[in-house]
Amino acid sequence: MTLKVNANHSMVAAGCSNGEIKVYDVLDGNLLKIGNTSRLSGYPTTGLSWKPIQNDDFVACNCDGTIKWYNCNQQNAYGHY
Repeated sequence: MTLKVNANHSMVAAGCSNGEIKVYDVLDGNLLKIGNTSRLSGYPTTGLSWKPIQNDDFVACNCDGTIKWYNCNQQNAYGHY
């Protein structure tokens, strides 16, 4: 599992052992987004990093080699690598 807080300390993202990313609002604890980092379900998230300029963007990687770029305001990931 991996856990990161964004640059302005308003959101925290948790990478889970089933490949999900859960993003929470720090102030009220509400779940803002759930995404999956892997091409296949069930592979753990191994890394997570918030983008320093845009506080809503983060990149997550998975143990199957998948890298995805997310925006918390979008429904899907920007890219799958």
